[in-house]
Amino acid sequence: VSGNHAVESGGGIFVETVTIENGTVSGNTAGDNGGGIYTEQDFEINGGSVKNNAAADGGGVYVLGEALLNGGTVSENNAAADGGGIYARGKTQYAGVEINGNTAANNGGGLYAYSSVSVSNGSLTGNTAATGNGGGIYCGGNFMIQSGTVSGNEAGANGGGVYAVAPNAFLRGGTVAGNTARQDGGGFYGSVAYVMGSSVTGNHA
Repeated sequence: VSGNHAVESGGGIFVETVTIENGTVSGNTAGDNGGGIYTEQDFEINGGSVKNNAAADGGGVYVLGEALLNGGTVSENNAAADGGGIYARGKTQYAGVEINGNTAANNGGGLYAYSSVSVSNGSLTGNTAATGNGGGIYCGGNFMIQSGTVSGNEAGANGGGVYAVAPNAFLRGGTVAGNTARQDGGGFYGSVAYVMGSSVTGNHA
């Protein structure tokens, strides 16, 4: 699915729900939300790739429901506002996808999550929130990482790796390393964090 454009949302695909198992969604654009894919309910990716798409919010994917990120790649997408790779309104379960090299002008270079985020595998690397917060992840709800890697991301303001709005953040495992914020929280920025096994190293603010 490539080279398509929508004046409003869903440059490549506009659906109720979608599951990506294989294939490529690339080079699509939308004037509003979801350059590659816009879903009115849930989104699941188990393989394939979403790359080089662009929109105002959710350069690669815009999800109104839950996001199940089990495999595949979301890379090199661009958002003029929030969510360079993925913008998710519902809760996000991150279990193996690679979100790499995406850019948002404001918040959430790799992933902008309006609700909670649980990371149990996968990687977020080389994403950028140019002027805002959360180079890798912007999380509006509770945040937990048990495994996986958040590395080499950059935020123009706070939270180079992760920016967590809600008061509960649990860092139980995984790695947050080599991220940069121009203001505060090179690796992680939040209110209350419980660190119980994660490696947070080599970050800079």
